[in-house]
Amino acid sequence: MKNMKSGLSAAVAIAAGSLKDSVLATETPPKGPWRTYTGYNWRDHEISAVDALKMPVKERNRFKKFGGLRVDYIYVSDAVRVLDYAVDASPRPGVKNLYHSDHFPVVATVEIP
Repeated sequence: MKNMKSGLSAAVAIAAGSLKDSVLATETPPKGPWRTYTGYNWRDHEISAVDALKMPVKERNRFKKFGGLRVDYIYVSDAVRVLDYAVDASPRPGVKNLYHSDHFPVVATVEIP
């Protein structure tokens, strides 16, 4: 994560300037948590993407508040419809309180013209 912190905001700004963030463009409420970077830190309760979107933009990506950051995105062009969006925060099967990775998978169903 250290290697991305300095460039993350710039990369997100560049992509957001010409593309749509799928969590904001989805035609259905987003599923799963807001954060996508876990750092393997287990949380009994995740802040949902739906609840995070109700917060001011500055509050959404505060590491201490969410126990991780949203650093994984799916960007689409204006012509693409985002039918749904989800972040999968399920634990590793058979192991309590352990994630598969230090990042949650991010998935979207899209319709490309």
